[in-house]
Amino acid sequence: MGVTLIELLIALVLSGILTAALYRAFISQQKTYTVQDQVAEMQQNIRVALGQMTKEIRMAGYGGDMLSIFGHINGFTDIITPGSNTITIILADQVGV
Repeated sequence: MGVTLIELLIALVLSGILTAALYRAFISQQKTYTVQDQVAEMQQNIRVALGQMTKEIRMAGYGGDMLSIFGHINGFTDIITPGSNTITIILADQVGV
């Protein structure tokens, strides 16, 4: 018993359809992986940036009272006390010692 040409063509067409379906599924999964990898990388960058910002905000004013050292900075003469519900950011154009 042999295999006819029609049977071979049908098997070839079916295997081609199966291969195409698997290829499309693979490409779809690859795109999803790429997007999820980019999201994870962005979240990690944000986590690092927030950690750095938190560290710098906590370290602001460390080493002494800047207002008592420099007098007033841009019109601010009040001492900033930790524990208040607000954060005051003082930008100095020139800082001297």
